[in-house]
Formats: sequence, C-alpha cells, structure tokens
Amino acid sequence: MLVSKMNKTIQWLRTKPEIASVQAIRVGGLGTAELVGIMFFFTCGGPYGVETIVRTAGPMISMAGIALTPFFWCIPMGLMSAELATAIPADGGNILWVERGLGPCVGFINGLLRVATGVADLALYPIISVRYMDLVLPDSIVDDDTNRYLFGLIVVVIAWVLNVLGVDAVGRAALILTILILMPYIVFVGVSIPDINTRKWSVVPNPDDADLGVDWPVFLSVLLWATAGFDDAGSLAGSVKDPARSYLSGLIITVILVMLVYLLPIATGVCLLDWQEWDVGAFKNAAESKGHWLQVWIAFAVFTGCVGSFNSLLCADAMALKCMASLRWIPSCFSYSLPKLDTPVLAITVMCIAASVLGLFDFEFVIQLETCLLSMSIFLEFLSCIRLRYVEPTLARPFVIPLSNAGLIAFFFPPMALCVFAVVTVVASEVTILIAAVGVVILAAALYYVRHLCGIQSDPNFYDAIHSPSGNSPFPDDERNPLLEVQRSAGGLNQVDGGLVL
Repeated sequence: MLVSKMNKTIQWLRTKPEIASVQAIRVGGLGTAELVGIMFFFTCGGPYGVETIVRTAGPMISMAGIALTPFFWCIPMGLMSAELATAIPADGGNILWVERGLGPCVGFINGLLRVATGVADLALYPIISVRYMDLVLPDSIVDDDTNRYLFGLIVVVIAWVLNVLGVDAVGRAALILTILILMPYIVFVGVSIPDINTRKWSVVPNPDDADLGVDWPVFLSVLLWATAGFDDAGSLAGSVKDPARSYLSGLIITVILVMLVYLLPIATGVCLLDWQEWDVGAFKNAAESKGHWLQVWIAFAVFTGCVGSFNSLLCADAMALKCMASLRWIPSCFSYSLPKLDTPVLAITVMCIAASVLGLFDFEFVIQLETCLLSMSIFLEFLSCIRLRYVEPTLARPFVIPLSNAGLIAFFFPPMALCVFAVVTVVASEVTILIAAVGVVILAAALYYVRHLCGIQSDPNFYDAIHSPSGNSPFPDDERNPLLEVQRSAGGLNQVDGGLVL
C-alpha cells in the first residue's frame, strides 16, 4: 500500500497537465493592450510610492531588489495567475481559486483577507497623491491635515465614477493614463543622464549605525507592495476577451515595463538627491535642479497615477466582493449591479468608504499591514495552484506553466518562502500589525463557523458553475453577460470536448 502510494506520488510529480485547445474567444471584452494598462496599475502605476526603499536600504540594495524581484516574485505570481485565471475564467478570480483548491473554509478566510488587503492598498494612493501635490497646492491645504485628507478624497471620487461606468471604461482609462504618467519620468531620466554618477549606486547603509542601518520590515513591505498585483488581474478573468493569449503576453510586457519604470528613475534620482533624504515625494524633490516645470509635471503625473491605480484596484476589489456575495459568503446586496451599466455599485461604494477611513493612518503602518495580509493571501493562491494540479489533473487549462508538478513546486518555493518571511518580519516589528492580521483571520474563521451553524449555503447554481468539471453552464445563454456578470460558468474555457462554449 505504501509503495503504491509512493509510486503514484512520484508519477504525479513527473507529470504536467495538458493544454486545453481553445477554438473560440469572447466577443467583446478586454484585449491585451487594455489588460496591460490595468495590470500596470495593479502592480505599479508609476515609480511613486517606492521611494521609501531607497532611504531604508540605500541605492545598491534598492536597485538590486527591484532588478531581482521580478524573477522570484512577479513572474511566478503572474504565471500562476495566468494558469488559474484561464482555467477558472470568472470575475473574482483569486477568491475562486483558493475556494476551489483548498476548500470553502480556507476560501472564506482568504476572501476576507483579500478584502482587507484591498482596503489597505486603496488607502495608500490618496496619501501619496497629497504628498506630491503639495508643490502646487495652496498653503491652506498643505498646512492643514483635514484639508490634505479631503483633497486626497478627490482620487476616491474620480475612481468611483469610472468604476460605476464599467470595466471597459476602467481598461481604456488605464491605457491612456499609463502613457500620460510615464512621459514626465522619461523626460526626467533623459535630462538627468549627464548627472549620473555610478559610485552613488554602490552605497549601502552602515549596519553598525542604528539610524542608518537597513530597515528590513519597511523595505520588504514597500518592495513587495510595489511589485505585487499580478494575481489581481485574475479578478477580471471573466472580462478578458482571450484569456489564454492575453494573460501571457500581458504578463511579459508588464513585468518588463514595471522593472524599467522603477529602476531607471531611481538610478538617475539618487545621483541628484542624497539617498538619506528619500521618502514619498522624492522624485519631485530630485527634479528640482532640472526646473520647476519638471517638478510640477511629475506632481500631476503622480496624481494621475494614483487615480489610475486606485481605479484599477477598485475594479478588482469590487469584483471580489461581488463574487463573495454570489457565493453567499456576505450579504447578497453586494452583488447588486446597476441595470444598464451592470456594475456592482454597492461593492464599489463600500470599498471606497473603507479605504477613505483607513487613509487617516500613517503611510508606513498602512503599507506594512497591506503587505502582511497580502503575503498570507498570495501564499494560499500558490498552494491552491499546486493542489488543483493534484486533485483536478483533468481540469482543462488553456494555459499551463511549462513545468512538471515537481518543477512547479520548486518554482513556487521562493515566492512562498518570501511570503512567510515578509509576514514574520513585519509582525515581529509591529505588534499592532500582528494583532490586526490575527484579528482578520480569527474574525473570518468565526464568521465561517457562524455561517455554517446558521445553515447558510452557497447559491447552488453559482457554486456548481465554478466547480463544473466539464464546462457546462447552468445558466441560459441570454443570462450570461459577456463582461461583468460574475454568474457565468467558470468552466467556459474548460470544455474538453467540442472546444470553447461561451
């Protein structure tokens, strides 16, 4: 018996799922260009916000971290998202992956982790926008905390309007905003080339100096936050025109773009501004020697980027809430959509309000909290991808990471270990974050238990749809919206016989 199980395990480790053929694609939906725009804002949106890593770790460690992180963090996360999103192409992606791979209890806990992570992530962008715009704002706003906070809410309002208009509007806006944001940074790098001094790139903080040593909790939190988000694109899988092709090509383009967007401005910026003076808003200060016009341009670009990032992330978070409501994990009112626009207006509004409240806290506290919660959730996503290969080897996957199951485990080990290290490092440095993270998990487990005691069950139609092994949808064709309707068969791309049916 033991030998037989060992042989089966060894055989499983050596195998790799077959790639399912896709014979048709959706009519309408997000294409590769729009997906790149949204993924860019999920992960980056511009080099703003990442400035803190320079002050906490010095130029050399910061630049090395940005150059290496894509290989150990971004690419594994993106490929994992591509395999799962194309196999389970429904809005709400990462929540459904964990639910299907690890079961309803862990899925429920992960769902609340994702919501809490989303709130913390969204709360960062109004804070960043105000720190950059203080260059052009009147003193009555800059010198008053209440007015600064109210100005930051402009980001929230703009994103709320765009999200209510629908995911297509989000995609088009993301693509346009990406171009507008990158332009001043391209100019900044170009005019700063004569000032490049490579010796300044090799500076490392003195480990014996308590004030100048590497602040690993903050450095790691900012670095992972700045390069995470590829899995969030899975929340829009049901809205992508051709997921099997768009996710892979979009991932490659976005990873290269994100690395260059962070690396080049930092490489030139540290030559203009002492690394110990770097904090949120450093690019604006570094550009001072190049002219006030460039400072103002960067400030407005960052504000635009904050709107774009908030806009894209809000879209994914609202879809996640709608998905949880469809599973009856939370009140069904969160799945309510406007009749004509078919957008989850209540979910969008609740996320905006929650992010506005958390925005009252300090930037470094919020970003460490976000990284802690995010790392726990992403760890579960990687684990789900591995387990789904074990428990559902015949699940039709239009895209498969080209590794055997043993290779997949080895490939996922570094980012999963990084998730654990990030959580341990952050909670060890800040007891408040430890309490908050443990509190979210305990609350989620308690709510799941209460839900179970009350006999609340998931919607059988929706639950059967996302677990359909053959891809046969329980919904009539006329009830399946091609873009925003989360109640579609997640097996739409999983029909083994007869190709793709949508």
